[in-house]
Amino acid sequence: VGGLLLLTDRADMAPPSGEGGGGGAVAPPPEAVVKGKDGKRGVRPYVFVGRAVFKRGGPWVLAAAVVAIAALVAWMQQKPPPLRSNGLAVRIKLEAGKEGLSSVPACGGGVERGAGAESLWMAGHFLLYSQVEDGTFLEAYRYTARAAQGTNYVQHEEQQVAALRGLTNLYRFVRSAPSDFPKGFQTRLHEAISLTLAFLEMHSRTTSSGARFVWFPNAKVGRLVTTAQTVLAMVDVKRALASGPMPKLVGLNAPTFGQTSQGWRLERLIQEHTEFLLRMRLPSGRFVRTHEVSGRPRKQHSAKMHVPQDEGAALLALATVARYASRPELWPLVTASAQAMVKACPP
Repeated sequence: VGGLLLLTDRADMAPPSGEGGGGGAVAPPPEAVVKGKDGKRGVRPYVFVGRAVFKRGGPWVLAAAVVAIAALVAWMQQKPPPLRSNGLAVRIKLEAGKEGLSSVPACGGGVERGAGAESLWMAGHFLLYSQVEDGTFLEAYRYTARAAQGTNYVQHEEQQVAALRGLTNLYRFVRSAPSDFPKGFQTRLHEAISLTLAFLEMHSRTTSSGARFVWFPNAKVGRLVTTAQTVLAMVDVKRALASGPMPKLVGLNAPTFGQTSQGWRLERLIQEHTEFLLRMRLPSGRFVRTHEVSGRPRKQHSAKMHVPQDEGAALLALATVARYASRPELWPLVTASAQAMVKACPP
């Protein structure tokens, strides 16, 4: 803007062509002429200042103005745009002293407890702002445009329950050290987890024997890993609320979580989903990775029927339920399945 003003002012001072001027003064443009209270004619202040600066500095002033404008444009382009997810504009400020965050610690020197809590808090906020209204999560962002991609429930249901596991693990850590996190963070995590668990319960089915499994919308086959990760997430919530005062403003008015309706319902869902994991377990100890809409395991070629990652999630879920959900009778089955998996997948 300053450069354009100076160029305009220089054009105003140049003699007009075709008038045979001998370097005389040129009248300013009509829009630059003003009248004072006494009726005398004058020029606007920015025109007067521009003329004075240009007469003293000449082309150097113009060059400095151009460099300043170029630097400003370059700085604006480097500044990241806000992240657009579910209608909320999020900008995580990493500069020291802003938003109560300290600078990122250097690698190799270890991470202090405060810096670790800040990192978890920032990661938790990213997951919270990536959650949409129905309880699912936006799975990916276009980095250049900072815009969210769509969610495909059929192909990426594992990522949905994995995001839930991230929140439940964080919730357990926050409950163990509430003083390291901002006030109200527990409540926000509890609300987000409850919303996703409600979505999974709404999109679940039961067998004739009462076993419950997750069936995502428009899915063609059910996946063992989805139900296993759901069990792990629910046990995380149970462990997080096993001790300490209940979070506020989430409808938990009883002294302990087990005495609330949420606690009773969560315990029942853990047992029902666990029964389905046992249903997917073969007499050999291995697990079938997919199932039909009725809950029946899909018997396929062994290379497709057994996947170590899915079987490992199911085994971990059974071991977790045996330890933290009062099911010690599951330990022999866990041991037998572990031995069968080690034998089938040698290192």
